[in-house]
Amino acid sequence: TAVARRLDLAKATITAVVDGLVTRGLMTRTTVEGDRRASRLVLTTDGADALVRAEADMGAVFARVLAHADDADAVVAALTDLDRALSARMAARFAEDER
Repeated sequence: TAVARRLDLAKATITAVVDGLVTRGLMTRTTVEGDRRASRLVLTTDGADALVRAEADMGAVFARVLAHADDADAVVAALTDLDRALSARMAARFAEDER
């Protein structure tokens, strides 16, 4: 539920994704002692390796796209500002949820 809320996705969507990651050996799911409804999610070594590869692949694709921009520095600055704004909005939303 916390992951679904944090990502603003339906719980069923998160459950299906986590089930797939567990099945593929990229993540483990264990119960939380004292709260049978809660699960602890942990990346496996294979999962961490896959994440590193995915981030590198995305970075390479981004670099190829950015090479076509008229002003790559302006694009990076705009995306950095967007990231800051989204992070601030998420932080505000989580603070509202905690009240």
